[in-house]
Amino acid sequence: MRGLVRAEFRKTFATSAWWWLAVLGMVIAALQELTAVREEYVAFSMSRSLDWAYLSALLFGIYLATTEYRRNTIVGSYLGVSGRSKLVVAKVLCAIVVGAGYAVLSAGVAVAAVPVVGIEYGAEWPWILLVSGAGLVLFALVAGVGVGLGTLIRNQLGAVLVAVFYLLLFAVAPSLLLLEKGWGRAVVYLPDAAATSFLRSMTGGDQFNGTFGVAPAWWTVLLVLCGYTVLFVLLGIVAARRRDIT
Repeated sequence: MRGLVRAEFRKTFATSAWWWLAVLGMVIAALQELTAVREEYVAFSMSRSLDWAYLSALLFGIYLATTEYRRNTIVGSYLGVSGRSKLVVAKVLCAIVVGAGYAVLSAGVAVAAVPVVGIEYGAEWPWILLVSGAGLVLFALVAGVGVGLGTLIRNQLGAVLVAVFYLLLFAVAPSLLLLEKGWGRAVVYLPDAAATSFLRSMTGGDQFNGTFGVAPAWWTVLLVLCGYTVLFVLLGIVAARRRDIT
């Protein structure tokens, strides 16, 4: 397994795609922070920035899983391992590490963007660090989701479109579901809403959100996010083991 993970890192860093996706995450985080921090306290504005920037980690996971299908190198990769599941797991481990790295970069530029608009950090550093740590976990988990989704779909463009639709759908769905009585508390467990709630729970405030009501405990939504990651990875493994690659 160690050799497989090293091989995935070599494949990743042999191209420039990983770097461009890192830049994408940093640009999103910086732009969102420059906009949000003017109206909100720093930790909360950072949670909003990372909530947008995690798209870069999701896209990286998809890229890692689908690029071999696009370049038709997947046959050799599967033949070189004793089981296809091991290759998928190796990709997930690689994606988790790189996704965590994306979180560090995105949080770093978000923090650096704060004084640009003349805002002071004040006494918020403990919450800023907590939000950054939550972002690291979130990016890592989302990158794993990307690998599972990419392995399941195979087509790179198709997987990206599904991911973007997924984000748009679950950004709009909470507002729609709230129109139905009794759905308010369930909305927070949808994928994107769970990510948002997890980041918000580390800000030192926002325990009463106007959209979702009383926010659940951070560990609850973290378990939900882990569950989504495991689900997509397992679906990817099942698809990989049953698919004819000849």
